[in-house]
Amino acid sequence: MTPPLAHIEHWTWVFYVLPVVIVIAGVVRSTMEDRRRRRSGGGRPKGKPGSAKLRKGKGR
Repeated sequence: MTPPLAHIEHWTWVFYVLPVVIVIAGVVRSTMEDRRRRRSGGGRPKGKPGSAKLRKGKGR
């Protein structure tokens, strides 16, 4: 008896949905960690990442 490969197309959606689920889970997890961190008083510094200004006399 041969495996029913003719119907494998019915399951190909799993390969498209799985990466989307992984990304959404990562976003939800990081959002929850961020909220938990802010409530405990250890929030992130304000401003955009990488936008720290150079001190005078340092750098260029």
